[in-house]
Amino acid sequence: MSDSPISEIGKIIRDVTYYFVFRIKDKPFLETIIKNLRFQKIDDWNTLCSLMDVIGDTELAKQNFRKFGLSGPTKIFELGEQYLRLYGILNAIYMQSNAIIQFVELTKLKDKKIIKTKFDELKL
Repeated sequence: MSDSPISEIGKIIRDVTYYFVFRIKDKPFLETIIKNLRFQKIDDWNTLCSLMDVIGDTELAKQNFRKFGLSGPTKIFELGEQYLRLYGILNAIYMQSNAIIQFVELTKLKDKKIIKTKFDELKL
């Protein structure tokens, strides 16, 4: 199975972040990374780390859903499990889109409104 566009975005974000992180020789680390990434607040580093985790974790949920569908790997019809799987995939998609929008805000990318509009127009 080929990587999804969101998975590719997650890899790019991690690669760029690692590029900056592994070049830091100065102490203290946190102040240096904030300066190098031009963050506004000290919490922005924690936010970036959380965003990378959310994108990766929710992508795993989506891959599992694509592989096994609503019935899951057991293929046993159980309404409660199907509800949880449906809720899970919808929540994963919602969390991913919010994480990417938050990344756009964190990094001060231009055209934030256009990016948000494109996300809102996507069909599930």
